[in-house]
Amino acid sequence: MYACGIYSFSGASIPDYIDTVAIPLAIDESSGGPPTMDQDLTDFLFARFVEQTRLRFLDDENAADAVLLTTIERYSNRPTAVTGNEVAALNSVTISVRAVYTDRVEDVEQLARSFSFDVEYDPAEGLEGETDAALTALEEIAEQIFTAAASDW
Repeated sequence: MYACGIYSFSGASIPDYIDTVAIPLAIDESSGGPPTMDQDLTDFLFARFVEQTRLRFLDDENAADAVLLTTIERYSNRPTAVTGNEVAALNSVTISVRAVYTDRVEDVEQLARSFSFDVEYDPAEGLEGETDAALTALEEIAEQIFTAAASDW
């Protein structure tokens, strides 16, 4: 059994025996959306788990004390407001991500659930507006995953 000390960084409570984390590239099973969503989500998660805590990053999932696996399950882009001329006045990007966070030292699945967020944008902004909305949603989802994973110990 390991010591039960817990250290807190940026509001995160991480047991003292967790020193390393592996965050493999997110799997994108959605259809549509920006082609870099997998890397963008992974980068946002890395920023939270590694840059905002004392955890060190390891490429090797088998050697890490904790592993975070993510899958982008759904991406949608749909009108949410329509003008009198049946033209979209607002669109909404919705992204859903499944996260599984495992404490490999204690061999316990700390977190296994889906997270979702939607962001509205002006369709006149075109692809740039959609991409920005997707990035905002992914960043918020990364924050939700971090908060849930770090508070479940």
